[in-house]
Amino acid sequence: MSLSSCAQEYNYTRPIMTKQNVLIISHGRNPLQEITVPSFIPNSTNIQSENQSRINIIMGPNNSGKSVYMKQVGMIVLMAHVGCFVPAQDAVIGITDRIMTRISSQDSITVNQSSFALDLLQIQSMMTLYTNKTLLLIDEFGKGTLALDGLSLLSSTINYLINKAQCPKVFVSTHYTELIEYKLINANDLKVQMWSMDVVLDNDHHDHVVYLYNLVSGKVVPSYGAACASMAGIPQEIISRAKDVSLKLRHNEPVERLQSGGLKHKQELYVRVVDMYRRLVDKSCFDLRDVEDFLSDLRNLKE
Repeated sequence: MSLSSCAQEYNYTRPIMTKQNVLIISHGRNPLQEITVPSFIPNSTNIQSENQSRINIIMGPNNSGKSVYMKQVGMIVLMAHVGCFVPAQDAVIGITDRIMTRISSQDSITVNQSSFALDLLQIQSMMTLYTNKTLLLIDEFGKGTLALDGLSLLSSTINYLINKAQCPKVFVSTHYTELIEYKLINANDLKVQMWSMDVVLDNDHHDHVVYLYNLVSGKVVPSYGAACASMAGIPQEIISRAKDVSLKLRHNEPVERLQSGGLKHKQELYVRVVDMYRRLVDKSCFDLRDVEDFLSDLRNLKE
């Protein structure tokens, strides 16, 4: 009764279950997220072949909806398999033997493992147990370690799956735009489909990102980390410094040491003292009066 009531109240639809290895969801919605917000932007999912668009890579800024979308796909597949109507306009769900996730991990005191170690165990289980009828949801794998190591592990995992004849249905979210920039994966492979959560920059406030929560094909969107930090209320001084460091790193330029106002003032005083001393000793002959003037100038600097 509760499932029936929920389906009627929230406009769920009856999914079509099939033995074909497909996953087609038209205007799907996250059943939990949509009841917590005034309006929800639906997004579709389309895997119609054993050899095309099996690996879906999603990019976009923080809070743009990547994780919400991936959980949406997983929940719709699960709901269909337990006989429930699903939050979508239409849905054709191929029989799925497993739903395996790498979505969020926390450090575990009981097993003495870090969050990244747990991430690796989850990925290891996926690579060991998946079949072509498995659904894999991988959310920002690699962020728990050094950026270079994380990028290498993620790209290797994706390439491993691309090269398998029996490829599962895979959804990967990541901020690693280097996957495409450095051609670490073949984005033109038929098994790979690139997506992004669309955003626009506010014309009046360039530090503000407007989230559209709309999944679009083929577009690689920057992370807009500074803009997201600004919207979160991080002090502007921190954001300005972050932008400066980011720009210099991208152009392989040295990053100057950040100096506080007090330290900068001291350095300016040192320069002036050295200049005064040089003027004194450069005189061919200086007397006691010159030394007294020098000491007086030093006292004035201190004041």
